[in-house]
Amino acid sequence: MYLPLKSYFLSQEKCRTVLNAFFSNECSELWLIFIYFLAVIFNDSVKIIEGDKTSFTKVSHLFVDLKNKHTNHLENDYIPLSIRSELKKLVESGQIDRSYFMGHIRNFYRNCIQYLQKYIHLYIKTKSEMGCVEQTYHQLMGQMLTTGMTLVKDSLFNKVSYVSNYIDHDVLKRWKEMKSSTEQ
Repeated sequence: MYLPLKSYFLSQEKCRTVLNAFFSNECSELWLIFIYFLAVIFNDSVKIIEGDKTSFTKVSHLFVDLKNKHTNHLENDYIPLSIRSELKKLVESGQIDRSYFMGHIRNFYRNCIQYLQKYIHLYIKTKSEMGCVEQTYHQLMGQMLTTGMTLVKDSLFNKVSYVSNYIDHDVLKRWKEMKSSTEQ
């Protein structure tokens, strides 16, 4: 699909400058593939978040996992396999500078990580509001009817507020290292 689009836009007499510049750049296809690679990762996460059986802890773990993936990508200078061979060809032919390309990849990963750090904290704070706690309360009450256990709604809100003030990436990492369950 890329080559027909490139051919079409570059053949236009009055092609917009931004499109002309984009399709004239030898890296443009690599950037599109890279963005597609990241879009798939984020899209898969969004599908899970929007699922029917999503819990507060599951979504929190998902965000931390997503941040960890991008951190690993950044630390290992990861580029998708689908663009490695083309990048190698362009570097060997002198059409692009690998360090320039990788600099942009690293910046993109850093931006994703910063966004996710902010969003994880915001998500935990937002979800500790009473509406979310009330939904969780009703889910728990449905499960607890068979066990004869009781739960006080206001107590649950206080506990969720306390946990949301305490939990951050380092705490979740320590829990994971200790193999502590966070699904309960």
